[in-house]
Amino acid sequence: MRELWFWNNPPDATGLVAKSLIPISKLWHWHQIRSAIGKPDKLTVPVISVEGINRLGPGKTPTVIALTERLRSQGHKPHVVYGGELPRNTPSRKIDLRRDTAEDAGAEPILLAAFCNCWISGDASDAALRAIKDGADVILFDNGEKINNVCKDLSILVVDAVAGFGNGLMFPAGGLTEWPNEAVNRADFIIAIGSQKVVRKLKDNWPSFERLPKIEATLEPLATGMSWKGQKMLPFTSMGRPAKFFASLQRVGAEIIKTEIIDRQTKLSKPLLKRLEADAFFGGGQMVTTEKDAASIPEEYKFRVLTLPVRLRIRDWGLVDQALGRFGL
Repeated sequence: MRELWFWNNPPDATGLVAKSLIPISKLWHWHQIRSAIGKPDKLTVPVISVEGINRLGPGKTPTVIALTERLRSQGHKPHVVYGGELPRNTPSRKIDLRRDTAEDAGAEPILLAAFCNCWISGDASDAALRAIKDGADVILFDNGEKINNVCKDLSILVVDAVAGFGNGLMFPAGGLTEWPNEAVNRADFIIAIGSQKVVRKLKDNWPSFERLPKIEATLEPLATGMSWKGQKMLPFTSMGRPAKFFASLQRVGAEIIKTEIIDRQTKLSKPLLKRLEADAFFGGGQMVTTEKDAASIPEEYKFRVLTLPVRLRIRDWGLVDQALGRFGL
């Protein structure tokens, strides 16, 4: 779903609508606590949990990709378990790009599987154990905040510094899946994604985060050899904050002729893509989307839609490497 207007009100002026929804937020929080009851399993390999508390996505999947590439470059064999909201009876399986599609496995697992071994399951512990049998020497959780049946050796809280935490309230009163202080208490450090200016603003607005070490990072378009400058583009995306994608295109010099925001529940069907292709054609442009959305495009359209890949650039890996080193990584 999209942001509701009152989610971005200041924490000290949340507004009447948000305040009226706080009892429902507390009820939802109680349900989360109840569902998390149980003793988590301790695995034989290090477990790194990449987490976020914003419903609209702070950048967890790019963070997981950056960490897997870092670990692989150091000779490790990381596997990812995706903590999506799958039914508990969903059997564990490793994503096979020759067989699986975004429709049956989800867009994020399909995207992750292009970079590393990725597992989906209704039982993260079972998936992690299968990954270890398959050769994993370190497990990473994407959406780790949704996984509570496995002990986590390292918890990383990913924050979109531009969006921050809005009004600081849990859904539906705000856009958060957890109260900020709880997430801070569980995390070992924060990866704040954004320019140094917006990261400083985040620190000013949320003083409680000062007690955690912070790593600054940016999401930057990946150089592919293609020049975007002056190219007319029709971008479409189902991102929670589509403006981020549109701004990335403008930064690389693309000329946006029209934008299309796709609801997350809307399938990227052939009729929809045919309409977008026609709009792009009559505007003298080309369709373009995100890597995540590209994973959901029907096969016959994959070569007719451009993709703007982005990668997480961590300004200083020192703190990350130090934390990983505690577990022999």
